[in-house]
Amino acid sequence: MATPVPYLLSDLIDGRNSGLYATVSALRPVEIHQRSGGGWGEKTEPTRIMVFSSPTMYPCAAFAHELLHAKLELAGCRSPYVERVEEVGQLVAWLWNQLAHERMFPQFLALGYPAEQFLNDDDDREVFGLYRRDLPGLKRDFKKGGRKPIRGLRVALMHIVSRSPHQRHMGLPPVLAELRRMADAEFLAEIDKVFADWGQEAECDVTRVYARLFRLCGDLPNVSFSNYEDGRDSIRPSDI
Repeated sequence: MATPVPYLLSDLIDGRNSGLYATVSALRPVEIHQRSGGGWGEKTEPTRIMVFSSPTMYPCAAFAHELLHAKLELAGCRSPYVERVEEVGQLVAWLWNQLAHERMFPQFLALGYPAEQFLNDDDDREVFGLYRRDLPGLKRDFKKGGRKPIRGLRVALMHIVSRSPHQRHMGLPPVLAELRRMADAEFLAEIDKVFADWGQEAECDVTRVYARLFRLCGDLPNVSFSNYEDGRDSIRPSDI
């Protein structure tokens, strides 16, 4: 298999993202790094912004997506510091990506890109695979619990993924119907409210959002979240 040809910056800028690129690059230089596999990514460092690229049908849209991630971070919106990071760090990072998307998606559409170009080309297939993997376990829990509506982390994660307006996989509707048949409707509505509140807030303090989500799930540790590495001004789910 031939090695993918790296994207040049000129390949990634079009009439829709050029203003966004100018805004972000004025604050820190943007570097393009080629990945041999996997999706796109971004890392904002003190002296530069690294955008990791891979072959895609929509390179300019993918570049805009990563620039919006960088723009959020440069504005002070970032994943919180959390205690017991070895236990919940991966979950915290995953949730931050979803929360960032909540704020980025309207901006992406405002740039003029279509909704279906917001995520990686193969994202819908990966999401559908996660559903197929986790749904059998939820069905077992539902049956064990006497078919009582279920709550908790697994339900929350599946719902958070599904609520994004850019999920398009043709196999998702029946899977989502199955999830909603088993899930506690009030629990799903509460999760939607947390995301809606976050999307409408002017501030970028995400610590309370995490505390609300962890408290809602009920099966997660009572860890503290802070915007500062030393842990000051922290909040726990039990504080909500």
